[in-house]
Amino acid sequence: MYIQKIIHYDLNSKSQKIIELSEDITKQYIGGRGTGIYLYMKYIDYDVDAFDAENGLIFTIGPLVGTNYPTATRISLVSKSPMTRTISISNMGGRFAPALRKTGYSGIIITGKLEEFSYLYFDGKEFTVHQANELRGKLIIETEDILKQKHKKGEIMSIGPAGENLIKFAGITHNKENDFARGGLGAVMGSKNIKSIVIEPINRVKYEIHNKDKMRSHAKKLTAITRNSDLYEKYSCVGTNMFPAYYKKIDGLTVNNFTVNSSKDNSPQYDQLHGKNLNKFKVKSTACYGCVVACRHHYEIDGERILTPEFESVQLLGPHIGIFDPKVILPITEHVTNLGMDTISAGHIISSIAHLIKKNKIDYKVSKDKDRLIQIFDEIAYASTELSKEMADGALDFSTRYGEEQQVAHVKKLELSAYEPRAVTGQAIGYGISSRGGDHLRGGAVIAAEAMKTPVPIDNKVYSGKGKLVEFGAKTIAIIDCIGTCVHGFVSYIALHPSTKLLPNFVISKFSSLLPSVAFKFVSNKPIYQALETVTGIKFNNSDIAKATQRILTLERLYNNHQGFKMADDFLPDKFYTENKLDNNPLDREKYTREMILYYKSLGWDKNGIPMDKTLEKLDLKQFIQN
Repeated sequence: MYIQKIIHYDLNSKSQKIIELSEDITKQYIGGRGTGIYLYMKYIDYDVDAFDAENGLIFTIGPLVGTNYPTATRISLVSKSPMTRTISISNMGGRFAPALRKTGYSGIIITGKLEEFSYLYFDGKEFTVHQANELRGKLIIETEDILKQKHKKGEIMSIGPAGENLIKFAGITHNKENDFARGGLGAVMGSKNIKSIVIEPINRVKYEIHNKDKMRSHAKKLTAITRNSDLYEKYSCVGTNMFPAYYKKIDGLTVNNFTVNSSKDNSPQYDQLHGKNLNKFKVKSTACYGCVVACRHHYEIDGERILTPEFESVQLLGPHIGIFDPKVILPITEHVTNLGMDTISAGHIISSIAHLIKKNKIDYKVSKDKDRLIQIFDEIAYASTELSKEMADGALDFSTRYGEEQQVAHVKKLELSAYEPRAVTGQAIGYGISSRGGDHLRGGAVIAAEAMKTPVPIDNKVYSGKGKLVEFGAKTIAIIDCIGTCVHGFVSYIALHPSTKLLPNFVISKFSSLLPSVAFKFVSNKPIYQALETVTGIKFNNSDIAKATQRILTLERLYNNHQGFKMADDFLPDKFYTENKLDNNPLDREKYTREMILYYKSLGWDKNGIPMDKTLEKLDLKQFIQN
């Protein structure tokens, strides 16, 4: 029998208890993100403030973590965002998830607040609290180096000074380069007086796998698919910084806060930021625990080591604020990460500052100089000036203080990631419906189909069928987060219909463009439910996976509805519906609305985005409804 064991540690009483989740809960929520949202809704008060002691940090891993399956190294974190008030679900790779698996637990719940600034240590049996005064104010890299001296076999996640000072876009970093970045969950950790969490399993607990031989055979097959995929070589060679080659072709990237055409005006400059050109700075490649892809790359510029600058970080701290020089951008991404801040929100803060200076609303200096930008981010992270304290709430609240909120590109207060929504209509809707706000991943990352043409090619400018596309994308990301694997390795876990190998790509593309709502009939989740069965012994099929992901997306929606979020909050700022950007016309609000309602309908929600009673009944979610 497959049982998920969760350990709940209460900081107030310094006590712990074990929660066991039945096979029925695994069937309904799988693990990882699904188990996390279930536990959060069950054990944390819906109306708690993000910084209240009784808000929870819930870390969960999926059933495939600790097995041979490719890229199965991810851990999810669920809490309430201090910046947006939405449910915030983040996901991180590295080595922390496998370390948690070795303890015999599938998750950790942390509630309460410590009286003293401390770090938590978990040896697999019990938590202990250790004072951390020597770590106060230290950067991520310094913190990990100090703790590694004390706990040589420990896996560590930490906040930087931004989290300590409750900056609402503070993140949590592990292994100096893996992050729970978006939504400000580092500030939630800081509000509990926790600097770091260290896991160091003293006695490894054997992970009981239902059919080990079948698991190894199936995992070997999926690993071969990963190695033979078109994306494998690109990820291994240049990592996520391969994306500009795809996205700038359709003018799909932000420049100067979504005001400039990225491909026609800036193509030579953008080419500097393609991974193959960044490779002149590369010194080595690294991988998450046991991953065959090794998509993470370390660089060196003027003697400074840069750990894995991801594509989003490079774009938002580069072209988004008008900078294209990698010798400026890469050190900034490293410093912002070491301060413990979300690089995407950090980029939007700079664009907001620049706009307010232009409007003569603030007396401040910002430039494209590396040292000046580092100084600005230090001021924010350490809350060292009155103006920087205003910036700590995020770009929208900061700009709203000065009557300039219309210039901020956001949804539900969370700033948009790198993709220009007027160039990719499906991704625009994905931004809107994302449960944590203006983020492409929770919105299904449908830009993969619209720009990269994978797993099937979709026209990036049409609207028809995009509601169905976003439903498919959101469910796909959800199940990947639940099983504990990497979204960049999704190619291993998605089975395409044999006809896709027989038909020319242009035929599939034409069909997908004419009938995008049925194009994903080509795609099956069979490898996922086969993998789950080898590990858990629980039988799944496509219908079970579809129902589980519908349940998870609906539960996240219920939480946000309870916080007061409505259909109106699923739209982008007005400028994206009224202003064109050279070849990118404004979004068509009427067509956008039509497809968004179709997305709602596909999940059993009404036309206003409220889950219907019959849907809650079918998904066994009525237990979570409060009068």
